[in-house]
Amino acid sequence: MHKAIESCGAVSESEFAAFVGFALSESETEEGERPRVRTFEQAGLLTLNKGRVARVGSQECQVTIVTRR
Repeated sequence: MHKAIESCGAVSESEFAAFVGFALSESETEEGERPRVRTFEQAGLLTLNKGRVARVGSQECQVTIVTRR
């Protein structure tokens, strides 16, 4: 299990985004391709949100992490 969710306690958006990034980077398509995963900052997105950008081939998806209280 990733260190960001080892305990049952609350995790920060940054920690959960790291877990999501790890999970995405360890996955693969049916063709065996692994996505290229970057943080929003690395991808150059101008946002204060935490999240990841995953690209496989020419398709790119964004995953935004927002804490719901």
